Amino acid sequence: MRFSLIVLAAATLASAGSVFKRHNDFDVPWCAKDCVANADPSPCHPDDTACLCVNTNYYTQVATCVEKCCSPEDAKKTAEVAYKYCEAVGIDPENPIPKCGVKCVEDAPNFNCDPTDNKCFCENKDFIEQVQWCFKEKCQGEDLKNAVCAGEAVCRAVGVDISPFVDY
Repeated sequence: MRFSLIVLAAATLASAGSVFKRHNDFDVPWCAKDCVANADPSPCHPDDTACLCVNTNYYTQVATCVEKCCSPEDAKKTAEVAYKYCEAVGIDPENPIPKCGVKCVEDAPNFNCDPTDNKCFCENKDFIEQVQWCFKEKCQGEDLKNAVCAGEAVCRAVGVDISPFVDY
């Protein structure tokens, strides 16, 4: 799917890195803490929760480790905490782009990018401007803020800073 922003529900573990660093006393299973500490968040900054929430490489590392090191109950608890922190920064891990903005991403021209190549889309100023215009047109208030947050986070998660192109 082009500019694939639909992250599996399990991606809620992605924000766990910043969660554990800020809340060592929080009720998070110990089995998950080493998984997060050893996962590579790049290209996201370790404290960039929004980016981590959509970074599939980071998620895969953490989820694989949690699956091996934690009981099903502890894995579920870890996912619940991470989900809460993703939502707190405006990212719904199951649907990062609010409904008002999904069509903006889906209907934008592909500008010769492979539909699965988020980096190509993020590096394409015309694509970013098209989506940005549509977000402004279709989304308002908190939905607009969350659409922008998710779009920028997806690009940071593939190593592209789109802030110079974004004007909200």
